[in-house]
Amino acid sequence: LQKELIINQIGIVICALNLGVKPSKIRKYLLEFKGVKRRKEEMIIKDDIFIDDYAHHPSQIRVIIEECKLKYPSKNIIAIFKPDRYSRILQFHKEIYESLSTADKAFVLPFPVNSKNDTNEIFDASIIGIDVFEEKELLEELKKYSNCVYLFLSSKDLSYIRKELMSFKFDIN
Repeated sequence: LQKELIINQIGIVICALNLGVKPSKIRKYLLEFKGVKRRKEEMIIKDDIFIDDYAHHPSQIRVIIEECKLKYPSKNIIAIFKPDRYSRILQFHKEIYESLSTADKAFVLPFPVNSKNDTNEIFDASIIGIDVFEEKELLEELKKYSNCVYLFLSSKDLSYIRKELMSFKFDIN
């Protein structure tokens, strides 16, 4: 993930220079930048690790799974993915499948109820090629695992699922 952040910063610098922003101002803003929210927000409780990440593009998904495998080689990586845009899933469903398949186990949630289909196609999250679980089903399934890295991947907020799982496993409110 660090490589991608560095590439993004280089792109920002080049763009700002092309727009005539002074290097001193670019430096000032880069130094003030505190990072993005929901990028690898990590919580460790006993033998389990819970990571919430904004990853919703196949390359982001693959990178965070690979990073977790390197950082936690003795743990199973459990990826929980919630799709956001129909158009993105239609365009990248094969790549998302390939990226999620690099985890030890992957789960997909359905599209959000209020999500508008912005394509002319009729499909659901099962187009990704991984079984789709409703939230209650997913929680029951996740309760079977331990000593894992649970990756919650989506542009949507999945903290409520993470909190419910943590509450069940560790009696945390």
